[in-house]
Amino acid sequence: MCEIYGFSGNREKELNTDLREFYSHANEHPNGWGLALLGRQETQIIRETNRADQSEYLHELLSESIVAKTALAHIRLATIGNVEYENCHPFVGTDNSGRSWALIHNGTVFENDGLNKYVFLQKGETDSERILLYILESINEASAKLGRPLNAEERFQILDGIVNSSSPKNKLNLLIDDGELLYAHTNFRDSLYLRKDSFGTTFSTQPLSETGWQPAPFMTLTGWREGKLVFTGAQHQNEYFFNADSYKPLYMAYSGLKYMKTANELIFDRFISPLQKPRANYIGIEIEMPIVNLNSEKTDKAVSIAAVQKAIEHFGFTPKKFDDDGSCHEAVCEDTCDIFSFDCSYNNFEIALGRVRTLHEAQARFKDYVSFINEELNNDQHTLTGLGVNPNYKINDFNFVPSPRYRMLEGYLKKAEVWQYTNVSAGFHHYYGYGTFSSASQVQLDVNEENLCSVIKAFSLVEPLKAVLFANSYLPEMPELLCVRDYFWERSAHGINPKNLGFFEPLPQSVGEITDYCAERNGKYLFFYPIPFDEYLTRESIEGEYYDGEYHPYRFTPKAEDIAYLRTYKQIDLTARGTLEFRSACTQPLSQAMTVAAFHLGLMNRVAELTALLSHSFLYRDGGDPDLLRRKMNRRDFLSFVNPDELRTLLTEILTLCAEGLRERGYAEDIYLEPLFKRAETLTSPSSYLLQNQNIIDKVIREYASL
Repeated sequence: MCEIYGFSGNREKELNTDLREFYSHANEHPNGWGLALLGRQETQIIRETNRADQSEYLHELLSESIVAKTALAHIRLATIGNVEYENCHPFVGTDNSGRSWALIHNGTVFENDGLNKYVFLQKGETDSERILLYILESINEASAKLGRPLNAEERFQILDGIVNSSSPKNKLNLLIDDGELLYAHTNFRDSLYLRKDSFGTTFSTQPLSETGWQPAPFMTLTGWREGKLVFTGAQHQNEYFFNADSYKPLYMAYSGLKYMKTANELIFDRFISPLQKPRANYIGIEIEMPIVNLNSEKTDKAVSIAAVQKAIEHFGFTPKKFDDDGSCHEAVCEDTCDIFSFDCSYNNFEIALGRVRTLHEAQARFKDYVSFINEELNNDQHTLTGLGVNPNYKINDFNFVPSPRYRMLEGYLKKAEVWQYTNVSAGFHHYYGYGTFSSASQVQLDVNEENLCSVIKAFSLVEPLKAVLFANSYLPEMPELLCVRDYFWERSAHGINPKNLGFFEPLPQSVGEITDYCAERNGKYLFFYPIPFDEYLTRESIEGEYYDGEYHPYRFTPKAEDIAYLRTYKQIDLTARGTLEFRSACTQPLSQAMTVAAFHLGLMNRVAELTALLSHSFLYRDGGDPDLLRRKMNRRDFLSFVNPDELRTLLTEILTLCAEGLRERGYAEDIYLEPLFKRAETLTSPSSYLLQNQNIIDKVIREYASL
């Protein structure tokens, strides 16, 4: 474990004697040291990853007088988190009132799912840092409710509640400073002592001299001001008893043994190994389309199901998945692997073209499918159309397809109502059912291990320009955006881990950046608060839920096979099929449905040229960030951020590269780029046209439905 040291004084005291003895214990705690000198004119926080007794810097410090009124010191034996600077104590932070906090911890948190949400906010990997983030958030929330900063007693009450609720089954030896109070707590017997003298009160894991030490108050939080006890919390009965088995998964996970290797190997086998296998270079195209009631009424579920059922029979598809009411919501063509499915709800239909060699083949099959289905839908005043947001979303049902998988997704997204105060700093939106009325056009292209990184880099750089060309998801409640698709994802429960969204730029540095949030047990699709995948594998059990209109708790044991449910929601997503899926484009007007696939397919043959062109363009020559640039280009006023002539020229150059790449394939597929060249010249998108014709939305719906 670690050792901790603290001093709370009524005046400054030289601490060298204590600190020399304290740091001499580093032979058993070799994974870093730290020192916080507080309560002086200039606060000093020092941390290093090397052994304290081998640190030249610490030796230098101790050779001179170290004087402070308040101090914290720490030597680390790592259990959670690698031996890195970010994982060294003390951890420091500032609450919204400007009060500075510092925390050191001796112990391990084995069970406290409430800390999981801070994984994506912390700088390091330790449970100790997550405790401090929990404290800061709790202080800020209480202060916001009162409309003023908390006083010392109120702060103590907050921490007392945190300690009491967090201590069961966890070793929680803590020293915390807030600039006024020093808080002390231990629930592991004989592991925190105190000594009082005329200067104040000193705390240490072990006595630092032969006399004057006594055990610190046990299983009780205490608050000290200038060395005097001023607050005593409620005594709990959550004594911690050492259990070696509890530590095994943690040691394995963070020392690179069984569990960490298993996580890496599972990720490699699922996502990287397929890149090493020869493939036939098919194109995968998925096009989602809203089903719109032309009478400006909500979509009739029965009409949607009946029209698609007739298409399933007409084209000889095999029904594969059925909802709880017996309706087919997914069917497959055995010859082409094309799939008909309702995406999230019966208001949204998807055609996935599974084995396509040319865009002409894709266009022909897509046109046949849509023509037949729309003929059926038109009989009941409904239509598939090429919009990224169903224009009747306000009156449509938000009901997800009543099947285990979609029930799970619905339950997970609705949890944003409970998790609203957590990691999405700007707050979650209230459109938990956005999947029932938003539609996208996605393309999957084969990659290999050699070109994976270069392809990801090139297409990450082009993402901001795709926002200009393919914007087609306008939401009247968000009038500043031409493309609301990114907003829907980022500000939903999927955005809890920001590294699970956006771009692979840079690539993930570890499996700890990839999170899991669902699994299946006994036919039930379970969801839970997102957990880093490597940590997920070390858990003895996880408290999940399943949703069937109501939430039901379900505790389960993680398995390696759960990797099958792991996925990110990146704009560019590496799949388990050896493909990259490009996911950021909105559904396009149906007569231009192949533009998205044509754009990506052509540029895939010009990756090096695309990277060179963009790297030296006005967007990136001064170090532009593709994520921030895409946010700007999604906006209605995007032309206020760029020079229109420069943008027009760059778009045209990229489309020219794209056309060259398509012509090289030898199928005359560059004809599908013609609408994009027109958009580049006018700097408009399908959303632009929609905005110009908001008063005649019925006309736009029919135009965008036309093939």
